[in-house]
Amino acid sequence: VVEWRRIVARPIEGFSNFHHWRFEDISERRRMEKAMRDEQNKLLDFMAHAPVGIYSLDQHGRFLFVNKTLAEWLQVTPEELVKGAVRLHDVLSESPKGVPVHFIASGSHGEERGEVVMRRRDGKLFPVAITQTVVRSEDGKTLRTRSIVRDLSPERDWQQALSVSEYRFQRLFAEAPIGIVLLDGKFTVMECNHAFHAVIRRPQSGIVGSELAQLNEQKDRSALTAKLK
Repeated sequence: VVEWRRIVARPIEGFSNFHHWRFEDISERRRMEKAMRDEQNKLLDFMAHAPVGIYSLDQHGRFLFVNKTLAEWLQVTPEELVKGAVRLHDVLSESPKGVPVHFIASGSHGEERGEVVMRRRDGKLFPVAITQTVVRSEDGKTLRTRSIVRDLSPERDWQQALSVSEYRFQRLFAEAPIGIVLLDGKFTVMECNHAFHAVIRRPQSGIVGSELAQLNEQKDRSALTAKLK
């Protein structure tokens, strides 16, 4: 068993030849940190290889993040999309006219959802359904999207593909190894997963509908609310 110690040595004021040494056993903390990293890596790996494409854009339509699933559909690497000059409308068969570059399509719901056709590197086309939310900065000058891409290729039954993707994405939320909560604009818990239940150790009726800050100790509530804002 590997054990860890944190050692701190400080000079003692007024005694130039003496130092104060402190030894702290941090083995348990290191084990907890490793366990947390392992769980986070599992979640990141699941996101990268999720059965749906995932990406995020900035206000210029440039890719901030692309998972491996979507990159493979497009026959590129995530790095080529994130670090290159490719934008969302460049990988669509037809660029929607007269809409912001982060919009999926024209129409009243073009920013949020739509069915479009993407182009692979070899020129082949495939239909997809995209759903996204847009997160804007407080000054309104910058934004980023949270976008989910479902493959609607003819070789798969459209309805079956949609239901399987939704089911698996629900499992990502429900069975993730870290706690996840969905909050409204007032930081009230609208939904939470099993891992969050395990952390809070309260029945769902005691979590959903409560402000997230109220689930923390009194001394931490102001700081948490400030961070959420």
